[in-house]
Amino acid sequence: MPHGASNPASSGRKIVLVIGETGSGKSTLINYLTNYFKGGNIAAPRIAIPTEYYSKPTEAYQYHEANVSNQTASQTEKCMDYDFESGTASYRFIDTPGMSDSRGVERDEKNIQQILQAAQSAGTLSAIVIVINGTQCRGTINLRNTLTRLRGITPNALTDNLIVVLTSCDSTNFKFKLMSLHPWTLKAENIFAMNNAALSQDPLLMLEGDHRQVMEALWKKSMAEINRFVLSSRENVQVRTLVVQWF
Repeated sequence: MPHGASNPASSGRKIVLVIGETGSGKSTLINYLTNYFKGGNIAAPRIAIPTEYYSKPTEAYQYHEANVSNQTASQTEKCMDYDFESGTASYRFIDTPGMSDSRGVERDEKNIQQILQAAQSAGTLSAIVIVINGTQCRGTINLRNTLTRLRGITPNALTDNLIVVLTSCDSTNFKFKLMSLHPWTLKAENIFAMNNAALSQDPLLMLEGDHRQVMEALWKKSMAEINRFVLSSRENVQVRTLVVQWF
């Protein structure tokens, strides 16, 4: 649903803001979470957000995606809320427009302002999740700029709740330099790695024997990381109010 369409504060729902650069895998992370909460599997994946290879969603969530075949422009045009339930716990993940959009500085600034407004309008956050392509060495200027501005509205109590999800890698082979996330510091237990190939490659390739076994192993490992990630979520923390200026 569009972000802010309902107020989760009274429900005790844990609210997680998901940010990242264009093409980092934010929407794929939402789809992995959908499979985790909805019981999907690699043979019959549950799709909340359409992608290049899964163009028809299986779920009834609203989404606001652009041309999914163009990975240089942000696929998520507006902030969208994805709500999940698990036993007595409930979660809201806020998917946001990607940074470093190829459509130019003005569009990128608009996306950043949407992220800041989403954080403030949520009122409280359980965590801020930064999705990063783990094959890259460092974040761009736009990512560092957004992190600096988010830091300005984030209370100290929430800094322990900063989470990084490294995509396209596992915990043994990522190249990203975590020190480039300054002024944020990370706890080791808040770093997660997942190879999202199972939902970002042509599913017809999975029909082949050896390739299928590799994809099944990657899927199982990534879902284990998703489980660890969900179980690590903490209680919501109030977000500071900051005047957001549109340019």
